[in-house]
Amino acid sequence: MAEITVVKLNQFVAAEELKYLGALSLERQRQIERYRRKEDAYRSYVGGLLARYMLCRYTGRASCDLYLTKNRFGKLYLADDDGCHFNLSHSGCYVACILDKEECGVDVEEITDFDKGIAKRCYHKNEYRNLNGIHDRDEARKYFYTLWTMKEAYLKKLGVGLSKSLSSFYIEIDEPDTIRIYDEDTGLWEQDNYECRYIEGGYSLSIASASKGEYCFINDSDLLAWIAECEYFK
Repeated sequence: MAEITVVKLNQFVAAEELKYLGALSLERQRQIERYRRKEDAYRSYVGGLLARYMLCRYTGRASCDLYLTKNRFGKLYLADDDGCHFNLSHSGCYVACILDKEECGVDVEEITDFDKGIAKRCYHKNEYRNLNGIHDRDEARKYFYTLWTMKEAYLKKLGVGLSKSLSSFYIEIDEPDTIRIYDEDTGLWEQDNYECRYIEGGYSLSIASASKGEYCFINDSDLLAWIAECEYFK
């Protein structure tokens, strides 16, 4: 079962007030300190803590004993544990992390207005045709962001980032909620699990994983309380 924890951010704390900043990698600390907007810094801070908490709980190791590395496309991995994979995403007032025994990806995005020209340039022709067939603006927005987040989650599962074109594969959504992906680069229907759901506040959340997702929705104060009470960050 893939584990997905979604954190709603109810506060955006200034960088100098980030109590557990030292628990994060030096690279993430420097990234957080470079942000000009406290909202961006806080999202990155919560994301780093969330990933470490989930990895600590899974492995039973202290945060200081976790070593994260990146592949050449920038995807983070737990360096010395091939049986534990994770991925992070954040947008607006949400941070999401997925953890699974095999490669996985997650993406969350706020559903706002969109430019159909982006879909024409970036999406597969089948997806663009389907989007043009939706005449209700709200439904079109939801469809656009279902595709966007699902595509991002799939690319993050592959660990290749945008080195792979968004139009090189297409997403089929069968009623009520079955999602399939056909990858034209391989000529295969992908067999993994793909899920998309809409969450409070008008956000689309998608996952790509080897197994079904089990979701946990909390807020940032819950996460910080967990960290304060556990032994992993002592």
